[in-house]
Amino acid sequence: MPSSATKKFISINRLHFFDENYDEYIGTKNRKIYIKKKEKEFCLKLPLCLYDIFSFSRYLSRLFRLDRVNILAHGECFILVLRQKKIFYINLKDKTIVNTIKLNRTRNILFDSSVNINNQILFGDYGINKINKIYKSNDNGMSWEIAYRFNENEFKQILKITWDKFEEKYWVLCGDEIGEAKFVIFDKNFNKVNEFFDNSLKFRAITIYFYEDEISWITNDPYSGSKSYTMSRKTNEVKMNSSIEGSVWYSTITSDGLIIVATVAENIKFDNPGLVKIYSSNNFIKWKLETTFKKDWLSKKFFRYGIASFPNGNFSSKNVYINFEAIKKHDGKVINFKY
Repeated sequence: MPSSATKKFISINRLHFFDENYDEYIGTKNRKIYIKKKEKEFCLKLPLCLYDIFSFSRYLSRLFRLDRVNILAHGECFILVLRQKKIFYINLKDKTIVNTIKLNRTRNILFDSSVNINNQILFGDYGINKINKIYKSNDNGMSWEIAYRFNENEFKQILKITWDKFEEKYWVLCGDEIGEAKFVIFDKNFNKVNEFFDNSLKFRAITIYFYEDEISWITNDPYSGSKSYTMSRKTNEVKMNSSIEGSVWYSTITSDGLIIVATVAENIKFDNPGLVKIYSSNNFIKWKLETTFKKDWLSKKFFRYGIASFPNGNFSSKNVYINFEAIKKHDGKVINFKY
């Protein structure tokens, strides 16, 4: 069940990373980056952007997406941040910040949708793009190149890039609509090796997990509700496990194996469009509705859907943190859950 707004993270809007064993974290509030590593706690500020003159207001911060910050990668000595189309390299030793690239159209990406494998960082365009690209860096984000260009108008945006450690392949999840949604698979050298597509929303997902014998994902479906699927590695046969009331975006799996997902209060017709729902499961088949939250009164178009998301990292089901946006009484807060 949820507690009140967590005092530990009272200064931040979003918890991006949390490790309960070492009590380390990365959080943000607009251009402020809150960091705790090796028992040292400090805050750094990214360079000002034009719209930061409105950062005094939480509502205006939402309107201008000033609080939308992505942690693309982090290590012992650096953090790589995307904010307002600019990527910043933060040197944690000398506390310096360098803008390494400015993107043309992608202001931000979905949370936890980049990947860092063997010091190769990858992320994809998000938003309306005629040609979607995958960006690659092999030096912690100091320089960038295009790893892959998709065909013009092939799909709207890249929802997530993730790594299948069992087959050593990258999975790129693409969307949004029927005729666009698909999984594109690349080898570790980023050569395209496979694609899953069936002209439906079966392969529109943000949540996906890899196991030795199978792959499980949950669709992001605002039209008929999300569904849980599992694919056999041996046969590529896909079976539907269950349905979830709502449209699932973000999820996490705790260190003790609990799967937790959150639906989004977006424009849906099959369910209450003003609710965010938190579900849990041990097997992707049977889901328990843990609790619900109400979207606040502000416009979804201008001030965002009601969203719940989770930090990356290592934590148990007894110590789960959830970030809330556009949620009544909890907007811009981090709440602690104990299951």
